[in-house]
Amino acid sequence: MKADKLLPMLASAYLFGLVFGCTAEEEQVVPQTETVENETKGPFEKAFTLEHFKEKESILNGELTVDWNSPITKEMENGKTLHEFRASPVAPSFLESEIQLPDQILVMGELEGNGKAHTWIVKIKPDITAAPIEHSYLFLEGYSGSIYHYDLQGNVLRMEAWQKGKGMSLVDNVDQAQEQLPDHRAAICQQRTSLTSMNPLANPFDPCPGGGGGSWRPVYTDHYTDWYLDRGNNALEYSNTQYNGRTTEWVWVANGGGQGFYQNRYQYYRYNLNNGNSQRLNSRPQLPVPARIISEELTGKAECLNGHLTLQGFLGNLLANFEGESEFDIKIKSMNTVFSTKRNMYVNGQTRYTIGQDTIYIDISTDKLSTMPALAAARTLIHEYIHADIFRKLNTKDPTNGELDFKNTFGKYETEKHHNAMAESYINTIKDALKGFHKNVLEGDYNYLTNNGANPLPDSFYEALAWQGLKQNNVKAYTDLSDARKAELTNSLNAYYHSTTKNCPN
Repeated sequence: MKADKLLPMLASAYLFGLVFGCTAEEEQVVPQTETVENETKGPFEKAFTLEHFKEKESILNGELTVDWNSPITKEMENGKTLHEFRASPVAPSFLESEIQLPDQILVMGELEGNGKAHTWIVKIKPDITAAPIEHSYLFLEGYSGSIYHYDLQGNVLRMEAWQKGKGMSLVDNVDQAQEQLPDHRAAICQQRTSLTSMNPLANPFDPCPGGGGGSWRPVYTDHYTDWYLDRGNNALEYSNTQYNGRTTEWVWVANGGGQGFYQNRYQYYRYNLNNGNSQRLNSRPQLPVPARIISEELTGKAECLNGHLTLQGFLGNLLANFEGESEFDIKIKSMNTVFSTKRNMYVNGQTRYTIGQDTIYIDISTDKLSTMPALAAARTLIHEYIHADIFRKLNTKDPTNGELDFKNTFGKYETEKHHNAMAESYINTIKDALKGFHKNVLEGDYNYLTNNGANPLPDSFYEALAWQGLKQNNVKAYTDLSDARKAELTNSLNAYYHSTTKNCPN
């Protein structure tokens, strides 16, 4: 339904009686029996519950903490009083956006004629140009952005668009209007209806207060969790980024063109390596991030092994060998098969990068990893991550002295540049990571093969694993090894490789 048809309908009725009247469904979520604790609560706190609220993560990011003690109140023209309570998510997230500021959440309350409390939720989504203050739905003078009303089941009751304190567009019956929203535009000089019914304190609508306009646009938000390793004494180290899916909302974009916008939300957690506990952080740690690793669409065995590699710190240690803060993201995903056009064959994994972009892509073969030992699969992941970070070091816009030295070393190879650089500089790093991973993650397998550590496997076994994917390409560091050393590595690999487990522990 178009806004110019909706607004005259609302002008003759009061907002909170017309749109937010109690329904039988809403009454079902009010506790039927009150505990002693509830007797100390006010009527709005008693009536408010998110027990039946759907899509908590995508809309409110979990449960809310509500300040019931300091409401803002406003007497309506019909004699009723509206109460506004400031709220915040228990697990806050942090927004990276080019079009809007972080969301603000309010709980609204009104007493019905019989004294029964009615509550609903208002989400304020300020435009990037709005003042960075706590906004009130009762005092929207100067406000620019979108506003959403939800009932206690999570249904969107209405969406409002405001620009410089003036109402721009209103959409109710949101579910039915979704398909029309791309064309649901409103230039500010095209409407001449008072929006006082939208908000009791809004000034009469001024059709031309200085120009402007906009439209409802889909905004796609990717949700992530950044993990940091705690090695004791609050010494944090970036580990990896967990992808938590994408949500879509319609947002009023002032003078916005295009078909849609993209933005990111992050949460930050620390993982204590000493006791295995995790804890949410209320802000991003002020640490260099060597690479943001987004395990989007990583599945099965690869997902399990990647989680252990990153969360336990093996990958963090590896990437810490490269200095400097990264301008790049790494996106790693599973594919049924991975075909290398360069080698004209199916491979375990492949790392791709296009010069000028800020994302490095890693594809991991589900088909290949499903049949190989877990240690070999972990080696594949480590191998591809090194490729990714080599791309980073070669293409950073602000290289350190160490990265410049690496470029010089890299440039001396005429063929197999990546693999030659990896073989010369990182064999021991890969070997040590695989050895630690076997002992600390594949613990059951390690104890079985070593008689609970009494007869540890030789380092040559883990080194031989590290050479896989490199020696086949005739890298110089391997061809320079003596025949006796090559034979030792081959014999160690053959002795233990097929005895190790194929399974990733839960």
